[in-house]
Amino acid sequence: MNFESKYLIRYGIPGWIFLIWIALHLFIAGKITISDDIEPIKVISSLVLVISLGVVIGYVFYQSYFTLVWVLKTNNNFINRTLKSVEKKKIKLPEDFNERNFLIEFLWHSHILKLEEYKLSYLSQQYEYLSNRKHELGSLLVTLTFCCLVTGISLFFGFNIYLIAMLLASGITLFTTYRSFAYYSENLDYFTAKVIDEV
Repeated sequence: MNFESKYLIRYGIPGWIFLIWIALHLFIAGKITISDDIEPIKVISSLVLVISLGVVIGYVFYQSYFTLVWVLKTNNNFINRTLKSVEKKKIKLPEDFNERNFLIEFLWHSHILKLEEYKLSYLSQQYEYLSNRKHELGSLLVTLTFCCLVTGISLFFGFNIYLIAMLLASGITLFTTYRSFAYYSENLDYFTAKVIDEV
């Protein structure tokens, strides 16, 4: 997969999910309808617009996730093993949240750079895979949270059985996504800690 398609999908999925959610709300409210005599050119132009807009919205959600991690300092919940591994090395960790994370990143990279090429390649690819999964699911959590908020606000202005179903669906999806996010976060923490243990 080349650079463009990789990031198109990474940023697009959260944005496309949110746009589909908004479209479902508008459809339920009767604001948009499906017609049999839609011109193909309008369909194509609408798809191009939705795809482009979805990538932009998805990018905003992706960056919002990182802002929440660093501003609210939620990353500490998923690096407990790594912190213990660093402490076992009798390395003094900075009090500042950002500096502590920067130091852990530095220790990780400084160690793997000393390894043989095949080990370096394997560890780098595995770290990248786990890290990407964690951050992709994190941005999806932000998206689904906004979907729940949109549905909740809609219910506040008017009860609808379809909106209840959508709220339940988004709530269940949010929960399962969080469980996946926690799994990959803990897996990454364990992996990073084991590598640092070998320093």
